[in-house]
Amino acid sequence: MTTKKFVFIGDTLEVNANAKGGSIVVEALGTDGKVIDGFSKKDCTPITTDSVRHVLKWKDKKDCHLIQAMPIKLRFHLKKAKLYSFTPRIRNKHYVQSYD
Repeated sequence: MTTKKFVFIGDTLEVNANAKGGSIVVEALGTDGKVIDGFSKKDCTPITTDSVRHVLKWKDKKDCHLIQAMPIKLRFHLKKAKLYSFTPRIRNKHYVQSYD
């Protein structure tokens, strides 16, 4: 399943899903439809349990702040799993440099 384009506001992606007995992996796509480096399905840690608040993680990334405020699409790959919702969340405070 691929979402419509939206601006990702958050640094964490929470997923409500039941993947018990299966799996879910997610990749982030740019506006050109290409996978964003570091956010491929191969880099995604699979979800394999049932929870209302799975926190998605990609290899070598502690969170999603690198795609924050970017227009993206998310592509969900489900195997014997049910996806109920996904929610971008802000969980960390990131320092943004100010320039005068």
